[in-house]
Amino acid sequence: MKRLLLFFAFVMPLCLSAQVLSSFTNKVSNGYNFWVYTPAGYDSTDANKPIVLFLHGQSLCGSDLNRVRRYGTLDALKMGRQIDAVVVAPQNPGGSWNPQRIMNVLEWVEARYAVDTNRLYVLGMSLGGYGTIHFVAAYPDKVAAAMALCGGSNLSDHCPLCQVPLWIMHGTADKAIAFSQSQKIVNAMKACGDTSRLRFTKLPGQSHGALAKIFYLEETYEWLFAHRLNDTSRPVNKDVDITVSTMSKAYTNIDRSKQHFTVVNGNNNVPAAQTDTTVQTTDVTVQNADNQTATQSQQTNSQHKQSTSSPQYYKVRKGDPQLHRPQISHHREQTLQTQQDQGDHYPSDWAQIAGQVAMNYIGSKSRMTGFLLGAMRDVVGEDWSEKVFCDLFAGTAAVGNAVKPLARKVIANDLETYSFVLNRNYIGNCNPLSDWKFWLSELNNLPSISDGFIYRNYCLGSGSGRCYFSDANGMKIDAMRQAIGEWLAAGSISQDMYYFLLCSLLEEADRLANTASVYGAFLKTLKPMAMKPLVLTPAIFDCTDQQNEVYQEDANTLIRRIEGDILYLDPPYNVRQYGANYHILNTIAIYKAFAPKGKTGLPPYKRSRYCSRVKALDVFEDLLKNARFRYVFLSYNNEGLLSPETIRQTMSKYGRYDCIEMRNQRFKADSNTNRVHHARNTTDYLFVMEVR
Repeated sequence: MKRLLLFFAFVMPLCLSAQVLSSFTNKVSNGYNFWVYTPAGYDSTDANKPIVLFLHGQSLCGSDLNRVRRYGTLDALKMGRQIDAVVVAPQNPGGSWNPQRIMNVLEWVEARYAVDTNRLYVLGMSLGGYGTIHFVAAYPDKVAAAMALCGGSNLSDHCPLCQVPLWIMHGTADKAIAFSQSQKIVNAMKACGDTSRLRFTKLPGQSHGALAKIFYLEETYEWLFAHRLNDTSRPVNKDVDITVSTMSKAYTNIDRSKQHFTVVNGNNNVPAAQTDTTVQTTDVTVQNADNQTATQSQQTNSQHKQSTSSPQYYKVRKGDPQLHRPQISHHREQTLQTQQDQGDHYPSDWAQIAGQVAMNYIGSKSRMTGFLLGAMRDVVGEDWSEKVFCDLFAGTAAVGNAVKPLARKVIANDLETYSFVLNRNYIGNCNPLSDWKFWLSELNNLPSISDGFIYRNYCLGSGSGRCYFSDANGMKIDAMRQAIGEWLAAGSISQDMYYFLLCSLLEEADRLANTASVYGAFLKTLKPMAMKPLVLTPAIFDCTDQQNEVYQEDANTLIRRIEGDILYLDPPYNVRQYGANYHILNTIAIYKAFAPKGKTGLPPYKRSRYCSRVKALDVFEDLLKNARFRYVFLSYNNEGLLSPETIRQTMSKYGRYDCIEMRNQRFKADSNTNRVHHARNTTDYLFVMEVR
């Protein structure tokens, strides 16, 4: 008997465990990074635990997996909500949720964890609400029940949803995603004929963020667990109810004595596969709004690899201890999805297109937006729905575009013309363009011209001696640019359409340019990418009900005329002028003849005072002195003209100061011998000032 007791003492802990939260990164080909939670009493030999799949909203996107724990199911577990299930929480690096990539993660988990595949439950909010609807429609035979909160849909066929017990909830006071977006899903399902498995709850007076409380309710999981995939006829449970009154008790009815669980790096102890040791990631087709199909495996996988190349670390540096830092609310969430009815106006997979149009740009914050937004929201608070945000050195609009769905208003500005075009499209355009496909098709089918400015001055075939584009692409750029200008002059297209088309052209021209990155030099021979034919893809923007402002002015002049809540500054750090580094993009955007100078064909260009060792400090202090914003955030790095100490002293004159830093791999387009800075990494700073 004693031997038997000793046997159980040593063996049972291997099977029955405490609560564990494991992180997994780069484990699933064409998947996502993700968390797996196993509850107390999880038995690795008994496949009886249900799976809960949590799909987060836009604010948790990025490459820092810890962001997924800020609100939702994982945070509910942390607070003490008991959920007797294996919880899978992937992180979306950006863009729309992809059902295939989600399923690849689930198959990996199912192969390695003891779970009951008849009880797979999906719930998501906002962007995750869209993801829930799209995933259920793609795999109705896999999902036992689903709950979609304040989301919407870009599906052309909603009938598969009718096969699954589905509960859709939306607040009537939602300003981020209109209540009508959920109503349209319901109407589309009714047109399919059978809505017996659908529950639709209108929550009077509830805002977008208020619905986050539902993740913390016991009733949420009680309702989900009442369903099984193998139930006869799969009826929907109508006994459990969730109302505004129920939601008000979300955080009071939790046993906080049970909130402790162990967090581990799952990569260090990957569970062995219980069946096949590899997950098959076969291509599947996703139907878009035009009833067309496209294979997404290779493209989304490459985007995932790009998006998840994260900084090595970031840390908070001690600043003024009195700096206002509101506690992060777990109950606010905004979305990347449109507030308008997109219908056939936009492709269903935003991420697929967004991944194609990312620009090569020194100092671009496109890969840092998750870190920047997270850091700014830690200081300002989660709810930006009434905030005015200004990006004064807007560049490629990466930061402003990420903030656009969150704020009441966005102000964008940049001195360069190409940047104004990008921001005028991504920030200034807020209403759907119903005929964009026609005009984009017209451009893509134009015959080339051989007497245009770009071909004559920047392509080898013209005898210019410059090799910025292939001859064919140079001729196409000229034909497209001339047509866009002529259509606007003739009144055939609106200003909104003009900037949309011109932005699409600039991004594609940049993608196929024969440079290492910047336009201060060209490659002597055409690289493979530069030889690809130029075909425009749409520069998709978010539709909102905002009245945003976009300027092309000197920052120190404009700052005297504007005001708001949050001012984000990302000025040039060094002596390199952006007008020279990106002169080709300015030339395409302006498209007026001039006499190109020198080997690279430089035009006359504007010079920023922030690139001057003599003037940088004076203009920076002048900017702070005249800024009428409560919070000021400055992006800068350790190779900049202004030292961190100089910045600290200057900002401390006008407000409470703090600093957050993050290490990144250094960009280089030259040899180690010629570089001023030889370090492989740079330290990026986000300086913070709260105006007194």
